[in-house]
Amino acid sequence: MTANVLCVDIGNTSSKLALVGPDRIVPVGAVSSDDLRKDPAVAGRLLTSEKSSPKGVVGVALSSVVPPLDEPLSTVLRDAMGVEVCRIDHTSRLPFRLRVDNPASLGGDRICAVAGAMGKRGGGAIVVDIGSAVTVDLLDRGAFWGGLILVGPLLGLRALGEYASRLPVIDEMSTKDAFPTRFSDTVPSMILGANLGTVGAIKEAVRLLQDKGSGRLRVFVTGGLAKGFVKRLPRSWVLDPNLVFKGMYRIWRLNPVWM
Repeated sequence: MTANVLCVDIGNTSSKLALVGPDRIVPVGAVSSDDLRKDPAVAGRLLTSEKSSPKGVVGVALSSVVPPLDEPLSTVLRDAMGVEVCRIDHTSRLPFRLRVDNPASLGGDRICAVAGAMGKRGGGAIVVDIGSAVTVDLLDRGAFWGGLILVGPLLGLRALGEYASRLPVIDEMSTKDAFPTRFSDTVPSMILGANLGTVGAIKEAVRLLQDKGSGRLRVFVTGGLAKGFVKRLPRSWVLDPNLVFKGMYRIWRLNPVWM
């Protein structure tokens, strides 16, 4: 069955929307998650605007790491698109088994990213998602075994500035300036230290999960900050900014809901 699905990925910092079909992913827009917390109807106005309104939508898939938004946003999306919303979480029918101690603690983004890494033929993978937090997850032998959760570089920089009175709070960082060439001033020193620390932690986390896996596993990198980091990571690792959307579409196909 060919289907175009509106996929909505609600993150801690930003929320992204895309129209996803079997062979294409078309961005619809992005909004601040803080704006959605204040007014979930922002998403509805984006979808019904003349510029952004997606056509031919047969379903909506929602992945969220902000639980208070789940119910009101589902209502907004249903009213805007005229179709039912499939909310993806640990209770959804998934293309793999969950082998974690507390499935309810898994964020939908992690579940979807792992599903997106399976490819058309399935298979194992390690998924690195670099955003507000950094997750490194293991898919092996048809099961999701969990992974590691690290402090994201921006979150670490903000905490450092708030805790140490002589250091500035850094809330933004251009991906092109993620690795400054100088370290003779406080701000570039903090940014370089945080990002090199993130690179080292990611490599070590992947090494640990490779050792736990049943064979040499392909590594995928995704997330809002991934583009700024990928040049510092092994060339064999695959950058895929759309991994979560691919996984959402795959899971929606297993859990279609209709009005």
